[in-house]
Amino acid sequence: MQNALTVERRRASLTADIVYKAALACFYIAVFAKYVLNVPIPGAALLVPYAVAAVAADRERLTVQALCTVPLYTSVPFVSAIGICAAVFVIKFSKQIKPEKSDMFLLFLAAWELFHAFTIDFSLVEFLGIVILYVFMVFAVRSYRGDYDYRKIARPFSDSTLFTCALILLRLFSKNNFNADKTWKSLLRLGSDYTDGETGIGAYLNPNTLGFFIVIAVALLVQLALCGAAEKRDFISIAALLVFGFFTSSRTFLICLFVTGILTVISARGDAGKKFKVLALSVAAAAGACLIFYLIAPTTFQFFFERVVSGGDNSRSALFAKYNEIIFTSPKFIFFGSGLNGVAAYQMTVIGQVPHNGLQELIFVWGFPGLAAYVAYIAALSYGAVKGSARKTRLLGYIPLIIFIIKIQIGQLVTFTPVPLVVVLIYISLATDFGALGKRRGE
Repeated sequence: MQNALTVERRRASLTADIVYKAALACFYIAVFAKYVLNVPIPGAALLVPYAVAAVAADRERLTVQALCTVPLYTSVPFVSAIGICAAVFVIKFSKQIKPEKSDMFLLFLAAWELFHAFTIDFSLVEFLGIVILYVFMVFAVRSYRGDYDYRKIARPFSDSTLFTCALILLRLFSKNNFNADKTWKSLLRLGSDYTDGETGIGAYLNPNTLGFFIVIAVALLVQLALCGAAEKRDFISIAALLVFGFFTSSRTFLICLFVTGILTVISARGDAGKKFKVLALSVAAAAGACLIFYLIAPTTFQFFFERVVSGGDNSRSALFAKYNEIIFTSPKFIFFGSGLNGVAAYQMTVIGQVPHNGLQELIFVWGFPGLAAYVAYIAALSYGAVKGSARKTRLLGYIPLIIFIIKIQIGQLVTFTPVPLVVVLIYISLATDFGALGKRRGE
């Protein structure tokens, strides 16, 4: 009887595995067909294979599936996709999940947001979308018990980022009727030339956002390399990601990559000689990718070079000062904020630009009470990841968190839609035992 049950469970597991992989393959093929081959597939139709894969997934795969949707968040109905994953978590795994005291900070932020219902154009649908993303974050974090294989998170995320980059590049090629010579000689800033205004989604990603995703993907693979769990394909992926990163012509990419390089050298185990070797390899990889970028697209390289050398104009400094003036001359913004619901449209209409500093944006949205609650939640989450780990977290596990902190100093935070999922990725990185992971190479 026991053997029969074991056989039945294995058969069910195998069936779920086949369904999951087949459905996810259909999802990515449909995304490719929609944006590269111009097949008129409705955005909602993309969610059908996505939902099938989610239902067939276990906790680990469900988390990975959602995380891999992050680089594609402008190409699919993102909130609906994460809502599907959140619903599956609630239905299948809610009994295995115990909320922590730190989750009260999120409950406070939800209640705080509701208090803003009459201050701007409030949309219940938009509010529910915000709640869905944070519900998924709580369930994904609380369902993690140190039993995930980090390689099965790092590699799929980097593969999804590469897929997104290729999708955008091919879309740009299609605009030039796949004329390679014309495309390479044009200004080819990856992520900036295509958006679907009718539906609000498309094979488009802000170049700075894309650059950030690329650096995160590189960092995840670097973590595998430094703990001895990397394979040859991981280094190939790093090289491809670096080339795509330079094609974004993004200073955000360059700054985050520089910080990642420093952290890579510091995190490398061994004496000074070994660290110097890691430094040399890191510099060579970045220089090689930059050379390929120059040889393939000299016009775009010149544009990127001028952006880096110029250091940018003073528009962001002026924007920072403008938001500070609005915040600190109004008790409303100091204590209450504008609310997250509809704030981006409000900022663009009234001020003309969203903030480019995450903490400043947080104050503008929820005031100093919201800032305190949000920072307290992230701090408690990070502390819980490290405290709950079976070993002292090495600097290696902090790399995604540090990159994220750098990014929000020069970009958005709470109005950056995928931020709850980035937080999930940071949590798993902090809680991972990279020492044990390195010993599992070849499994």
